[in-house]
Amino acid sequence: MHLQKPRPVKRNGTRHTECPFYDRCLDRAVRNWWNCWSCGGCRNYAFGAAEKRMQLIREYKGTLFQIYPELREEYEQIASASRYLKRQMLSND
Repeated sequence: MHLQKPRPVKRNGTRHTECPFYDRCLDRAVRNWWNCWSCGGCRNYAFGAAEKRMQLIREYKGTLFQIYPELREEYEQIASASRYLKRQMLSND
């Protein structure tokens, strides 16, 4: 999974309030005077959801990896994507 450029669309639909780019998309909708908007097919919100899950398991990851060693690779992939996202968001501000 890779980050997409945030592209809200002017139509009714789902908004992913936990997306790391939600504020930027909301700002765009307000600047353009949209009375409704949607996240469309954007998948960036998945990074925010993954980050929240990581925060929950961070404290217990050592024990989890001992019990479920197969989780280590998945965790590292999500952690890498999360670090990339944070760097990208900081560089865009």
